[in-house]
Amino acid sequence: MAEVGAPPKVPGPRRRALKAVRSLFSPLLPDDYLELINPLWSTRELRGRIESIEPETPDAATVVIKPGYQRITGLAWSGHGKIVKVEISTDGARSWKEAQLNLPVLPKAQTRFQMDWTWDGKPTRIVSRSTDDKGNVQPDRNSFIAVAGTNALFHYNAQQTWSLDEAGRVRNVLD
Repeated sequence: MAEVGAPPKVPGPRRRALKAVRSLFSPLLPDDYLELINPLWSTRELRGRIESIEPETPDAATVVIKPGYQRITGLAWSGHGKIVKVEISTDGARSWKEAQLNLPVLPKAQTRFQMDWTWDGKPTRIVSRSTDDKGNVQPDRNSFIAVAGTNALFHYNAQQTWSLDEAGRVRNVLD
């Protein structure tokens, strides 16, 4: 009788056959292998190329991108329920487009969202806002400050804004 925890004794040919069968049922998709060759190749998602990362301080850096196709992605969360919608503006909150929510979407849990976008190289501001299943819409910064003031460091939940200048520098801004 084999010892508890000892590897099973399987003859060589049978072990190779089991290994071959196991590789047929890999959870990986062709994209997962394609990603190993070139991380920008994908049939499932559109990805942008980061041109450079410019250090600003020891704890911060600026990402620089090129004009063209980009994927805007992020995390949304509500302490009141489940995220049902995330909207993204690529023109400084003048117009909004609905982003795709990635599954699973669970109550009081982070929900990843994404939206494909073609940047024309002109300066702009990208803003995102979320709505939960109770009808709560993420407020803009001015609306949030009017209700909570400026000292709500741990409970700040206003819309997120990023600036993108003509050189492709992406920066987090407070609007």
